[in-house]
Amino acid sequence: MKRFFKILAFLGVAVVAIAVAGVAIIKSQDFNAYRSLIAEQVEAATGRKLTIDGDLELELSLKPALSVEGVTFANASWGTRPAMTRLERLAAVVELMPLLTGDVRVEWLEMVGVDVLLETNAAGEGNWVFENAAQDSSEMTPDTGETRLPVVKSVRLENVTLTYRDGIAGTEKTFVLEEVGLSADGVDSPMKLSAEASLDGEEIEIEGALGSISALLDNKVFPLKIEAEALGAEIQLDGSINKPRAARGYNLSFSAKGKSLKDVAGRGALLAGADALPLADRAFAVSGLVRDDGDRIVVDDLSLKIGETDLSGSVSLVPASPRLGVLARLQSSRLALNDLVEKSGRESAASPPSADGRVFPDDPLPVDALRGVDATVELAVGKLELDDVALDDLSVDLKLSGGRLILRPFAVTYQGNAVAGAVDLNTATAPSAFALQLAGKGIDYGKLIAEATGDATLQGQLDMNVDVAGKGGSVRAIMASLNGDVRIVTENGRIESGALGFMSGDLLGAVPFLGSGEDSRTLKCGVIDFAVKDGIAAPRALLIETGGLNVVGSGEIDLRDETLNLLFDPRAKNTSLVKMAEVGVRVTGTFLQPEFGPDAGSVVKNVTSTALGIATGGLSTLAEMAISSVGNAVDDTDYCAAALSGKMSQNGSAAQPAAQESGEPASNPLKGIGGALDNLFGN
Repeated sequence: MKRFFKILAFLGVAVVAIAVAGVAIIKSQDFNAYRSLIAEQVEAATGRKLTIDGDLELELSLKPALSVEGVTFANASWGTRPAMTRLERLAAVVELMPLLTGDVRVEWLEMVGVDVLLETNAAGEGNWVFENAAQDSSEMTPDTGETRLPVVKSVRLENVTLTYRDGIAGTEKTFVLEEVGLSADGVDSPMKLSAEASLDGEEIEIEGALGSISALLDNKVFPLKIEAEALGAEIQLDGSINKPRAARGYNLSFSAKGKSLKDVAGRGALLAGADALPLADRAFAVSGLVRDDGDRIVVDDLSLKIGETDLSGSVSLVPASPRLGVLARLQSSRLALNDLVEKSGRESAASPPSADGRVFPDDPLPVDALRGVDATVELAVGKLELDDVALDDLSVDLKLSGGRLILRPFAVTYQGNAVAGAVDLNTATAPSAFALQLAGKGIDYGKLIAEATGDATLQGQLDMNVDVAGKGGSVRAIMASLNGDVRIVTENGRIESGALGFMSGDLLGAVPFLGSGEDSRTLKCGVIDFAVKDGIAAPRALLIETGGLNVVGSGEIDLRDETLNLLFDPRAKNTSLVKMAEVGVRVTGTFLQPEFGPDAGSVVKNVTSTALGIATGGLSTLAEMAISSVGNAVDDTDYCAAALSGKMSQNGSAAQPAAQESGEPASNPLKGIGGALDNLFGN
């Protein structure tokens, strides 16, 4: 028995001696001799040079530790800097005992100071494409044996900088991973993720759980659940990706919320190198389900809340060439402009008059944008709020295909009155073709004007019908070629004193449109009926009739150069307004700067007739002329009937009363006064 224990003790000493000798031998090895071998293998595989400046160090124990410093991997020959990747330090701890069975179990892997540059050249080629790979995958000898994946329990990255430079656009973005932790119990176990990063100075925090390494390598279902904070928003993703290596077959729920849409969008625009939109400073929340549905990306159960505005529905994107496809069905119970765009932004976005004093912009239509997208959008809004104007029951069917945009039909209700129409803009033709149809009945224009301006001097409802079309590459060109009809009619309204202030206070004093009685404030009818031909709008009927006065318009509106040439001819319906209705009002100038003044022709006529009467017959003759003109100038023609029936000519002549027979009125109470004036002044 003693002999046996002596033998056993001897064997134990021998094993220890061999182990010590093995360790001594391993430790005596200069692993730096392998640096050139490693570099050669990498260059053979990639065509790029690998440089290891630091020492390869090995610390032996039951969990050997390997470390290396100063590793550089060369960039493409056309790159903007010599190194594609620089690594300050790499360290790993490997379990020793599993190596005896062929398993590689890495306790932890750490990389510090990683600097990676991804860039493209002017042709769009990426520096991650290696020029001289040793073997094409089709030439590699297949490995029929079982592949044992290494088990990495924990990975830690510190101070990792990823820079992407776009050689075509000339832009550059920098993504910094300040610290990343990724851990798993094995290749088949879920991974836990924790990261702190920054993108061009914007801090990002990420926590989550991911699928296993084996699922990723085998391209199997890869679950993920991530929570992140970025750009002032809280973001969540939860779901799975069926083919993770191709980033296809995903089915994810998402949500994002923040205290300020303006802040989040502004910071995002800054990162993207774009101008910030003038969005309102409102809290927001968005959620939905996004999935890869074969050839399209589908967002279902979309829910967006901004302030008091809501939007829900579904959106599908088809990225296949030649054009991006969009299919959307959206609805909103309340859509408020104040919740979306701040007022100052709306004012700055409003198109200012051009330098040439024109109203219609000459900017080219967005032809390329319209030709690059095919879309079908159905939108229904319960209440649409545009500043101080509220519209109800908006519905729009939009179709965009091959550069042709069609809104047919669209409908909206204002103050209980519906307006419907259609828009057709075809940019596929040269020049682009535009058509507009618009119809409405019972529109309360009094409320509309009062809400827009605070002026409540007009009361009534109108019917309108617009049917016009034109061609051109800009709004200005389309208006200059416009053809069609515009008809607006109102009856039984009311006009308060000063409501026709567009003629200026001075002219209203000379040409009052109202009498003193209550009936004179009645707006019996108003008719605006224009025929538009080649950019010239000429009135078939242009009429305002109150209880005491008719105002008949004539002339034309030139849409080509945006000029006005209109005459408003007042015609008294009773003797109390005859003299005041003798001077017409002419409107000239431009759309941007209209000019109002008395009609020179009627002024000259009145002055000439007055002077001639005094010169030939004295004051008594002048008095007789005045009395006679009163009788002749009273116009009781029913202009409304003619205008409403479409029988009124451009200058109102078809509705003129028959000329009165010549002769002196049977009763002339002022004739004696005229004679007395003659005697008084010795005539």
